[in-house]
Amino acid sequence: MKKFQGSRKAWVWLCAALLLCLFGLSSCSLFSSEDEITYKDVEGGKMLYRYEGNSTNDTLVIPDEIDGQPVVALDSFSVAASENVKFVVIGKNVTSIDRRAFCGSLHIEKYTVDEENPSYKSVDGVLFSKDGKKLLAYPNARKDGEGKTVTEYAIPDTVEEIGETAFYFNNSLEKVIFPASLQKIDDYGFIKCSALTEIVLNEGLTEIGVDSFSFCDAVQKIVLPSTLQKIGDYAFFSQSSNKNLVFQANCLQANVQCGTDWKPSVNGLKSGEITPESWR
Repeated sequence: MKKFQGSRKAWVWLCAALLLCLFGLSSCSLFSSEDEITYKDVEGGKMLYRYEGNSTNDTLVIPDEIDGQPVVALDSFSVAASENVKFVVIGKNVTSIDRRAFCGSLHIEKYTVDEENPSYKSVDGVLFSKDGKKLLAYPNARKDGEGKTVTEYAIPDTVEEIGETAFYFNNSLEKVIFPASLQKIDDYGFIKCSALTEIVLNEGLTEIGVDSFSFCDAVQKIVLPSTLQKIGDYAFFSQSSNKNLVFQANCLQANVQCGTDWKPSVNGLKSGEITPESWR
């Protein structure tokens, strides 16, 4: 009987230990609570290839060096679709960030860049080129000073170009104010921005890229500037249920190079049915 009780106690202790491991105690060797970060060798140093975070760490710090070599680049999709990252800190040696490095990371609230970095900077948590002429990545879960989700954003008047996937899959912004300095919106710039209600583009804009505003299904108003010269394929393509879309073109259709199925495709304004009054 005593032998049985001793075996039962041992079994209980073993089960308890396994449960502790399952709940992620760092002292348990069966499971690791550390982030999984993979770097690859590239010209000039190291490149962040993949980041796999964990639920206990909401900050990704991209260091100045790894194994004595400078971290100089972020690969395509290296931090894409990360569920736990809220804050990204970019070191001073990073000089190349792939246009899709952060694509689909819905929970990022803020980008921070080392002041000594020669290629990039952060303004109010948004990632820009060092000269401020290109907006590279807007944090999808950006908060204001009171911790509330930002629903309106005025792009700084230094910006001339919005980078590819810069606002990809943002579901918070209802309004974006475009500055007079803006000349180009790259491919997929605002694709699937589900809360965006109007797209009033600035005079001075000359090019809208492929799928730039496609599947922005809450949009009620689109205004194209007189300076527009090129519209990419599927730029405003959507299958929205909106029946009251207002479309205004202040440019001559003959002066604009238009891509395939670029027009809004909605119940109230289907592709091919833009009238002379709205496209003159």
